[in-house]
Formats: sequence, structure tokens, C-alpha cells
Amino acid sequence: MIRLCLFCGQDADERGHGWRCDGRQGAIEAAEGARLPRLASGLTEATYAASRAAADSIEDARGTQRRLVLAAIRAAGPAGLTDDELQELLELDGSSERPRRWELWKLEAIAVKVDGEGHPVKRLTRTQRRAVVWVAA
Repeated sequence: MIRLCLFCGQDADERGHGWRCDGRQGAIEAAEGARLPRLASGLTEATYAASRAAADSIEDARGTQRRLVLAAIRAAGPAGLTDDELQELLELDGSSERPRRWELWKLEAIAVKVDGEGHPVKRLTRTQRRAVVWVAA
């Protein structure tokens, strides 16, 4: 039985898979001089160009959005904010807010709020799901 890679769609157990797939869909294919087949996702020169243009157009906004997310979390103080609360407060789509929050977490500017026993603190979202609370580090 073949175990498909979630990133490239190829056989994850195939010898040399890790060399060809770096875990970012399309990154190897886009590398200069790469002579690998395009992904089955429909990536063509035209769609790649459109995706690249979209990524370039958001580049300046990423820093601004990151600053907004960090400022909101800092302003919330020890109560912190969930992703859902951040999205509602900043009027950001989840596809914009979550990557900015993840970047801040990787930079160790924010952390998951934990209780006295070291467990993550969670609150209910607007859809009544439990979500992690983020606080300034």
C-alpha cells in the first residue's frame, strides 16, 4: 500500500522522497533548474505566476498585520486572545490572522497561556469550539 505525502502527493515511503520533497508544496518544482514534473494540483506557468503575484502583493501587508496582531495580544494583557477573538477584533480573515500569529509564536513574541498546572488555557469561540488563548511572551 502506498502512503501518499500530504505535501507533494507522491509516495512518502519511496526511496529519496525526503530529498525531493521539502514539505512545502511546489517549492522544489519552483526551484531554479528543477526538472521535476508539476504537481497534480494544476500548477502551470500561468497559475504559478498568478500565485507569485498574489504573494508579492501581500508582502507589505504581512508586517502590518503582524504588528496589529501583536499589539492586540499585548493590549489584552494576561487575559489574552483566541484566534477567533483576534479575527473579530482586527476584522481579519482567518487565512490572514493565523499565519501572522504563527509567525509571532515562532519569533517567541507570544505564547500559549497556561494554567497553574501547565495546561493550555482555552475559551469558547463564536462557534462554541474550544480555542487556545494567546498572550504576549
